[in-house]
Amino acid sequence: MRPTSESWHPDFATGSQSSPLPTAYYPLPRYYLFMKKVILIVSLLIVLMLFSVGLWVYFAFLYTKPLSRAELAQLTPDWSVVTHGNWSPWFTKADGTTEWNPAASFNAWVATVPEEDKAWPMLVDLKYANLDLFDTKNICELPDARSSWEEVMDVLDVKKNAQVMSLLKDALQRPVLGCGLYVSNDPVEHETRVRYGLEDQDWDSSLQAQNQSLLDTQFPAIRTLHTMIKVFGLYAGYQLELGDVDEFIELMTVLMESSRFSDEFPFLINQLFSLGIESLATEHISWALDRYPGMFDDSHLVLLDQLVARHQHRTFLWQGEAIGFHDSIRRVVDDKGSLKMAGARTLQGGGGSFNTPTNLPDIELHASTQRTLYAYNKMLAQAQVESSSSLMINGMSATQILESEKRKLNNLGSLLLDMLPPVVDQASERFRQLQQSSVNLRLTIAAHRHALRHGQMHESNETIDEDLLPD
Repeated sequence: MRPTSESWHPDFATGSQSSPLPTAYYPLPRYYLFMKKVILIVSLLIVLMLFSVGLWVYFAFLYTKPLSRAELAQLTPDWSVVTHGNWSPWFTKADGTTEWNPAASFNAWVATVPEEDKAWPMLVDLKYANLDLFDTKNICELPDARSSWEEVMDVLDVKKNAQVMSLLKDALQRPVLGCGLYVSNDPVEHETRVRYGLEDQDWDSSLQAQNQSLLDTQFPAIRTLHTMIKVFGLYAGYQLELGDVDEFIELMTVLMESSRFSDEFPFLINQLFSLGIESLATEHISWALDRYPGMFDDSHLVLLDQLVARHQHRTFLWQGEAIGFHDSIRRVVDDKGSLKMAGARTLQGGGGSFNTPTNLPDIELHASTQRTLYAYNKMLAQAQVESSSSLMINGMSATQILESEKRKLNNLGSLLLDMLPPVVDQASERFRQLQQSSVNLRLTIAAHRHALRHGQMHESNETIDEDLLPD
């Protein structure tokens, strides 16, 4: 039987017959081989592109250059500058273990201070016992050349409130303010409000034992002291009107020295409030010398000069602001101490959903966290330099240093720094302004002493006796 054409193929070289070849062995078209190469090349290019993008994302968003050994040595500030050895950011719990909990540590120290040494309980009691007197709507300025004491007397009512001012004077001389850090009202203010039959909608006892972030805590002494200090200053000024120069100087001394209270927990806002107290005292002394120049003898002027000199060289205490930033950053990292985007969202929300802080030592935090903290420290340290006119140097400002350090961070670290920027430039300017005001006031005092010595005012600052000039 003759094979069919489908199963039989002649071997043209030998004329013999052979079996049919499998289809896979047939020669492939050239275009198919070409397309296979193109697909392979495109695939490789896509892989390389994805790898490059991933590498860029890693270095732009995730990678942070680790700190050098010298930088690591500067990572942890000297917290004793802030705590004065009384407390620590690390709190020892009842079981002997430690955790990062600055608010609890501070409050535990406050609880150990004898009650007779604390100003806060007295201040709060005076506030609620005399709400009409310490009402901010009633506060006015000291009278100038165009006004009289009538408006001030409507606020002071000296005969009625002389005892209140005496108690306030006593409170402001206590060695410790003794106001705790709490998310709601502190227990002292809450108990005082209850005692005077007032509601306390800001009280939440359930928050007292939690590990609260410093960004969420309150320092109520600022708003309480603000009004009381203003009234106290008016009262001091009125003592001159009554002819009691010694009492005025004593009250001015108490007023200015009370600025130390804000240093118990020196956040930037507290330090600026402290500056406000000193500025108020400086303005009152300048006002007194201008309005009652003939009432001061040389001994009075010496006392005033010494008082102003003690506060002339105040500078920004950068570690106070750093502790708040370290606390916030420790609450937005993961359990390995690494910055995460969820932390940025927490800060965007105002800090109300802060996590419990990590208890890892600074040296064990992730490089992204370490460099973020280091950059902030470095910026604040420069702000302290800028806050003193006598230490001003040419070079990068605090803001410029921060921008320079941000280039060494990943995008997340840079974003977190942008979310918690202290207004250091304006703060440094406030410190320098107070220093210059103090210098000007001391020159004024020197001029008055010169006039007492020679019977007439000086012609220029250069003619004031050299021994009377401030250092």
